Amino acid sequence: MTAGDVEVSYVIPSYRGCDILPACLRSVLSQTSKASREVIVVDDSSCDGSVELIRDAFPGVEVIVNRRNLGPAGAKNVGAARARGRFIAFLDNDVELFPDWEEVMLDRFSREGGDLAACASRLLSPEDPARLNSAGGMINLLGHAWDRGLRDEGAGVHSRPLPVIYACTAAMMVRGEALRKVGGFDERLRYAYEDADLGWRLNIYGYRVVYEPRAAAWHRLNTTLGRGRPFNKYHYERGRLRSWIKNLEGGTLAWLYREYLYWFLAQVGREGREALSLRERWAMRGRMAQAVAWNLLFLPDTLRRRSEVVAGRRCSDRELIQRGLLYPQVGNPPNHGSRKGKDGRLFSPVRDSHPRRVEMGRKGEEGLVEGWFEREKDGNGLVYRWTGERARALLRARGAGGRELLIRTRMGHPEGGSRAVVRVDGCEVGIIEVPNRVSLHRLPLPRAEEGVAREVEIETLNPFRPREVLGVEDLRNLGIAVISLELRGRGLKTDRFL
Repeated sequence: MTAGDVEVSYVIPSYRGCDILPACLRSVLSQTSKASREVIVVDDSSCDGSVELIRDAFPGVEVIVNRRNLGPAGAKNVGAARARGRFIAFLDNDVELFPDWEEVMLDRFSREGGDLAACASRLLSPEDPARLNSAGGMINLLGHAWDRGLRDEGAGVHSRPLPVIYACTAAMMVRGEALRKVGGFDERLRYAYEDADLGWRLNIYGYRVVYEPRAAAWHRLNTTLGRGRPFNKYHYERGRLRSWIKNLEGGTLAWLYREYLYWFLAQVGREGREALSLRERWAMRGRMAQAVAWNLLFLPDTLRRRSEVVAGRRCSDRELIQRGLLYPQVGNPPNHGSRKGKDGRLFSPVRDSHPRRVEMGRKGEEGLVEGWFEREKDGNGLVYRWTGERARALLRARGAGGRELLIRTRMGHPEGGSRAVVRVDGCEVGIIEVPNRVSLHRLPLPRAEEGVAREVEIETLNPFRPREVLGVEDLRNLGIAVISLELRGRGLKTDRFL
C-alpha cells in the first residue's frame, strides 16, 4: 500500500513483550472497521524472542528493531516516522482493544473536525473489569499529571465525551499532521510523562484532545515498566519539571516557582514518611534530588524546546484554565492508590495529603481535583468557584471520621437554581437544591477511618451555559457556585459557615 492508501497506522513500542504482545496484535487485527491499516511494532532491543515470534506468527506486521533501548518516547517517534496513515494509533503492548475501537475513534474524528488532534480511550482493568484505569488525563498548575477516573467504579462513570488536556498513550489515536507540527514526543522523557507533555503542547498549539468513552480497551498497568517506585518516581519528577518549564508561560512560571519549590520539598518529606523501609526512604529522596540535578544539566536543551513552544503557542495558560483543561490547583495530585505494607495491611498514601476543609480563596484548595473553574468574587467580597457539570475534591476526615459533609453554596442556575447529586467515595449521599443565595447544605455520611481522604463528587443535574441563558460571552458549562466544603463530625458547631 502507498501512503495515501493507509487510513490508520498502529505503532506499538515493545520491550520484552513476548508473553503479552500476541494478544495486543490479535485485538488490532480483529478490528471491525473497514478502514485500511498498517501495524508497526518498534522493538526496543529486546532479547526474549519477541521479534522472532512476531515475524513467525504475524507476517503482516512490520517490525523495526532499535539497536539500543530508546525508551517508549523514542520508540514511538521511530514508529511515527515510518507510519503512512492519516491517523496514528499508539498502543502499549499490554493493551487489548475492543473490536470496535478503531471505528469509534475514526467516527469521533469525523464528527469533531480538523482541530481535533487526539482522542483518549476508556481504559479498563482486566483484573477488576468494573474499575477504570483512565478516562483521559489531567494536569495542574505545578505540572502534576494523572488519569481521570483512576480506579473509579461503575459503568455509567465518565461515560460522556469531553475535552481533556492529554490522552494516555496506552491506547490513543492522533492526527499525524498535528503530531508532526508539535514536534512529536519529547525523547528526553524516556519512561514517563511523554503523553502528558504531548497533550499539553497540542492544546497550547491550538488543537483539541477529546476523551471518547465508546473507545474501550483493556490495560494491564506497568507490566513492562515495573522497576519499582524509586525508578518510576525519578522519571516522573524529571519529566514533570522539564514539561513545567517548557510549557507554562513566563508570567505563570514567575508566579508559581515558589509554590513549586515549597510543594516539592513537602513531597520529599512525605515520600520519606510513607516509605515502607529505611532503604526505600533514602532511595526515594535520592531519586527526587537526582531528577532536579538532571533538569539542571539539561536546562539549555529545555530552554531551547521552550522557545519552540513559545513560537507555536496559540492558547494561553489562562485560556486553558478557563476551558477546564489546566487545573488551577497547587499542591500534590490526588493519589487513588493503596499499597500493602509488610504486615499485609493497606497503606494509604493519601493520609495527611489533603485538607479537612476547602474555603475558596483562603485555604485547602489543593484538595480540588477536577471540574472547578477560576475563583470569582461577588460584590460583598465573598469568594467562590463554579463547578462544571461534574467536580471532584479530596478531603481528609477528622473528628468522628467525617460523619457530615458541609457544602456552602453561593448560587446555581439563574432560572430557579440548581439540583445536584452528591457522592462520597462513589456512593450517593444526597441531592441538594441550590438556590441563588448563600446556603448551607448538610449531608450525613457513613463512618470512615479518621485521617483517610474521602472523594467528594458533585454532579449538577441542570448545568447551563451563560451565553445561552444570560446572553453574555461566556462559553463555560456551569454547575453550582461553591464557597466551601468540609468534612466534620456530627454535632460540632458550624457557626462560621452561616
